[in-house]
Amino acid sequence: MTAVHQKLALVIVLLSLAGVLWAVSRASKQTASERLRWFGWLTVLAIALQAAAGITLAATGSRPADATHFVLGPATLLALPLAMIAARVRTPRAASYILAAGWAVTFVLALRDVGTGGLTS
Repeated sequence: MTAVHQKLALVIVLLSLAGVLWAVSRASKQTASERLRWFGWLTVLAIALQAAAGITLAATGSRPADATHFVLGPATLLALPLAMIAARVRTPRAASYILAAGWAVTFVLALRDVGTGGLTS
């Protein structure tokens, strides 16, 4: 389970970086992208799977190296969905900037999660 949790962490960091770049690109063109929204929800699914793996690890006695991981993990799970919900009722350009911000927060939190997650058993 540890290997799954670690590999998903890398996937989430890369997906988040791609999301930031894509959303900024859409914002600069002042257009929205339905594909970007779907990509967002697929990333949220990956983060949810990551959370399930982390909960399983914690329940079986494996703890992260830093307890802030228990705060950063849930924050990572919430950042992108909140941005996606906020972006729904905006102009395409504003929505793209909101999504870019949500992706950026997700990216930074995911990187920080990786830094605090080293298992101590």
